[in-house]
Amino acid sequence: KPKRPIDMPTIVELLSLANPVFKAYCGASALLSIKSYVTNFWIASLKVRNNTLSIPEDKALFKDAALPKTGFGCDHPDVKRGYHVLQNDFENFAQFYTLGMLYVITGGSSTVPFYAFVASRYLHSFLMGWGLNPLGFGRGVVFFVSLASSGTMLYYVASKSLP
Repeated sequence: KPKRPIDMPTIVELLSLANPVFKAYCGASALLSIKSYVTNFWIASLKVRNNTLSIPEDKALFKDAALPKTGFGCDHPDVKRGYHVLQNDFENFAQFYTLGMLYVITGGSSTVPFYAFVASRYLHSFLMGWGLNPLGFGRGVVFFVSLASSGTMLYYVASKSLP
């Protein structure tokens, strides 16, 4: 049976709230989940405010609301923007959850990638949701902060796990 190095923490130690990196991962994951809930409620409020539906089954509840002409989703530009923000979350959060957990269990030591990712995703969604792009490239800069955060974790995990 191979012995583990003395200085290597056990999986129980790594996945403990006593580990600040795991604690940061849990906090970041909770904040991202809250962001998704808030985004869903925002989309629902946009649909009600603009008297529009995304699927025909909802017509029974909102008789005067407009059905989408293009299939799933909505034809109203504000609601489409809301759905785009949510889709962007789905595209970015999956890799964060995966890379973040791998980063924790391979012994990552910095909490910065977690906080930087969360802050950049909140700011990116705010800018996208309100249709803002400061200086013409501000939203892209914020996106690249989240990409760099994920990339940092990816590099660490790859360097520890690849031969």
